[in-house]
Amino acid sequence: MAKVTATTKVNLADKAGSTNDGDTEPETSEASEPVSRMMLAEHIAIVTAPAGPRRRAGFGFGPVPVELRWDDLGDTDEARETALNAIRADPMLKLDGRFEERPVED
Repeated sequence: MAKVTATTKVNLADKAGSTNDGDTEPETSEASEPVSRMMLAEHIAIVTAPAGPRRRAGFGFGPVPVELRWDDLGDTDEARETALNAIRADPMLKLDGRFEERPVED
């Protein structure tokens, strides 16, 4: 499994409202130009214990999914990596993940 990073920045263009089907020239007014903004993609670990309750790295897990963000795992990067490795090493835990995007705060 790849190393989990705190966040990944992505530049996305917001093209809402742009409906150019190729038959006409695209509008050139400033209102129709794509708005570029930075987005943050944050990894979220989803942990369950299908075989019954388990405790690892200071967290309790059961059949209900527990969502953990990078900042939830500890105060320092070393503590976070240690906690994540403890969760990964337990064969009785199921570890899934997903990414959540949100705008970068200025």
